[in-house]
Amino acid sequence: MTPPITFVTCIESGPLETQVIRMVDSLRRWGGAYANSPLWAVKPRFGPPVGKATRRELDRLGVEYHHTSRVDPHGWYAYINKTRALILAEQQATSEFIGWLDADLLFTGEPTELTPGSEEDIVACSSDNAGGTTGPNDRCEPFWREACQAVGIDLESLPWVTTEREGDRIRLYWNSGVFVFRRGTGLAAEHDRCTTRLLDVRLGSKVTGVFFTEQFGLSLAAAKLGLRFRQLSHSHNYEMGSAIHSQW
Repeated sequence: MTPPITFVTCIESGPLETQVIRMVDSLRRWGGAYANSPLWAVKPRFGPPVGKATRRELDRLGVEYHHTSRVDPHGWYAYINKTRALILAEQQATSEFIGWLDADLLFTGEPTELTPGSEEDIVACSSDNAGGTTGPNDRCEPFWREACQAVGIDLESLPWVTTEREGDRIRLYWNSGVFVFRRGTGLAAEHDRCTTRLLDVRLGSKVTGVFFTEQFGLSLAAAKLGLRFRQLSHSHNYEMGSAIHSQW
């Protein structure tokens, strides 16, 4: 049986077109029970249209294309497209769960851990400590304290997780490239509010600047809502890149 998840990704004119097609093709080929899951490609803000050839490929792969023409006041921040697309999906999809997939993913096998259990609201992976905090003596601790204050929660309310790569014990912080959450929890809207709040108060990490703002926002939103979570194995969100290839 196909798991009750509607997957969502962003597509916009340019490199995302190629990445999305490649990602979806890998899911359809090697996703196992998840291969035929509904998948939305959302163009959530004003900009050049997606190419006709891309639209044909989306149709071939059974992808629902959604778009809006909104001019976004936070459009300067590249990854705001993620939170905007998720809001649309949580409002309009009918599945039990919404799953986010970054466009640069490749599926090489069935992602068996992706469906949350009956006592879980979100599954995500703390794949590495890129901007997280291990506690009071960490150089990123002041950022997390200010971020929590900005969105209206107590830093000490953040649960602890262990990163897959380094084995660091850090305050709740996930990689947002892959996650699945229960529709109706309000996570999409809260994720958007936390992200835009951090942007509006001009708060950036000493380590990553504003590059991971929406990623910080995801963990803050889940903590603020008190969502029950389970950590995904590293196999479900394993990064490959020239900067880390020699180490990992």
